[in-house]
Amino acid sequence: IMSTFVGNSMKLDILGSNDLINWKNVYQNCYKPMSNDITLRDPAIAQIGDYYYIVYTGIDFRIGSYIGLCRTKDFINYEELTPLSFGDFNRVWAPEFFIDGFNVYIVASCQVDETIRFDTYIAKYNYLSHTLDTAVSLDLSNSGSNNIIDVNITKINKPVKKDFILSD
Repeated sequence: IMSTFVGNSMKLDILGSNDLINWKNVYQNCYKPMSNDITLRDPAIAQIGDYYYIVYTGIDFRIGSYIGLCRTKDFINYEELTPLSFGDFNRVWAPEFFIDGFNVYIVASCQVDETIRFDTYIAKYNYLSHTLDTAVSLDLSNSGSNNIIDVNITKINKPVKKDFILSD
């Protein structure tokens, strides 16, 4: 499955594919945050236990952006969860899940001041209590870029090629 949003309506769409090439919309406009003042962008989906969790950029044009979260078992009925806070940032953008064994994390791009610069933060998410640990800034100083957005982390258990091996 793939999660995406519809540009004008800012509602969640769930797409499905049997071959990863041909996709069809299986649940169109299936979720929108309850408040009419809030839009949904950049959704990411993860199966955690019996639920599918969808984390997204929630934009409230009165107060700014935040991390929105909902969950579903059937993609028809959704439970809107309390928005999550990564801290006191001007914008929080494009959250993603990172799952490492039984640990669930949320990674997001955060605007720390009035410039257009974003830094990447990660926080452990406890889905049972719906709480976040304190967000920690990732050190990307050796990445060659100082304004990274829409980060997706994937754990690789063994190097794909020699360049992936990092030494202390």
